[in-house]
Amino acid sequence: MSPLAKAWIEAPCPECQRLWRASASERKAPDCPKCGKEGAAFHPSKLEAKGTLQGCVPCGHDQLYWARDFPKKLGIAVVVVAAVLAPFTYYLSLLVGALLDALLVVVIPKRLHCYRCGAIHHRFNGPGLWQPFQLEVADVHQYGRKASVVQALGHGAEPPHARRQDLEPPESSSV
Repeated sequence: MSPLAKAWIEAPCPECQRLWRASASERKAPDCPKCGKEGAAFHPSKLEAKGTLQGCVPCGHDQLYWARDFPKKLGIAVVVVAAVLAPFTYYLSLLVGALLDALLVVVIPKRLHCYRCGAIHHRFNGPGLWQPFQLEVADVHQYGRKASVVQALGHGAEPPHARRQDLEPPESSSV
């Protein structure tokens, strides 16, 4: 079975921000059912044969971050149940809840997010090759040269980036 057989991508439509979902084996994003915008072609050069990514498949950007695919409602439910049961269990339910929460964080898989377009890459190999979310990098992508971290660096300094850790940095970087 191909490493990309179970992988999929979710991303917002650039026009109306409605999320679309496509298999990693497809060649282009689906047309938006809400606004009718035609789906853009994927960047197959960002996909490696072993199922790892060199960048974002929908937009081609080379800066991604990983995050856990943790269902927030489940985490809140664990905390609430542990807190409600606390007086009746001599507060041991809080310890059990914390251990269960920690176990879920370790077991739940990572997914890759694009800083530029917001695409989420599910079940691709090698998310550990990327760094976790960095606020400084997100600020640079959202605010450009007006980001406070860029202004603090001074003229001509390299802004923070989040490229894959095992690849050589590109000759010129554009934010």
